[in-house]
Amino acid sequence: MDIQVVGLLKSAENRAVHQIPFQVDHQGHANVSKYFVNHDDPSLEGTMVSTFRGRELKGKAYDLQSNNMVGVLLKEKRRPTTDVEEREFHVHTAFDSVHVWNHDSPPDASHDLDWTLNKWLPISAALHDPIE
Repeated sequence: MDIQVVGLLKSAENRAVHQIPFQVDHQGHANVSKYFVNHDDPSLEGTMVSTFRGRELKGKAYDLQSNNMVGVLLKEKRRPTTDVEEREFHVHTAFDSVHVWNHDSPPDASHDLDWTLNKWLPISAALHDPIE
């Protein structure tokens, strides 16, 4: 099976993806920047605070651009009916940061995404950098 990515990458500047610690039964657009407002927590450096449906959340922002990376969201318009058909994904949007949220405490080294974003991304960037 072949996989093809179609479309141009638009600017990822000032776009964030939020990973929240619960499931929301909604498929579609959400005006996150308007309704999911967060601010820095003065008691913990590098931590953000927000609420969702009355519940406090503590979060941490991970900047992908610091590792010369950008996130890309792909959408598949039509799923193939067989395993041999070509799959075609279209570039939907791009983002330059990931915000990870927990209920009572900010993400730490025990959180899978924290490890991935803090440890693996710099390693991956180093592996793919040109050799001088």
